[in-house]
Amino acid sequence: MQIHILKSKIHRVHVTQSELNYIGSITLDMDLVDAADLIPGEKVQIVNNNNGERFETYVIEGERGSGVVCLNGAAARKVQVGDILIVISYGLIDKSAARSYRPIVVFPDEKNRITDRSRQITTYDLKNMPAA
Repeated sequence: MQIHILKSKIHRVHVTQSELNYIGSITLDMDLVDAADLIPGEKVQIVNNNNGERFETYVIEGERGSGVVCLNGAAARKVQVGDILIVISYGLIDKSAARSYRPIVVFPDEKNRITDRSRQITTYDLKNMPAA
């Protein structure tokens, strides 16, 4: 049996742009894409910590080192510049292998520069979360 599991996530990235009149997707700095083991065109789930929205889209390559996080098309209506998002990717894996799989968690700062990358999901997420 195969199950869907968390493959990777970018935890608490900040929206830098939104472009309503674009065909769709999320444009991400390629440093973030690579760190989270994503590829352009890959389906991702977006969780907006500011308003509770959850939606799916796909990754578009953004300029490396730019810190860009831009929601395009209809998804632009679900965010505001400055909102804090979690970008989540899932994978399909054999249930037996899933028991030992450790997803990648990328922690960016307020400028979307990577401060840490981990393969653990524990209280680490809570210890490193900035105060509200």
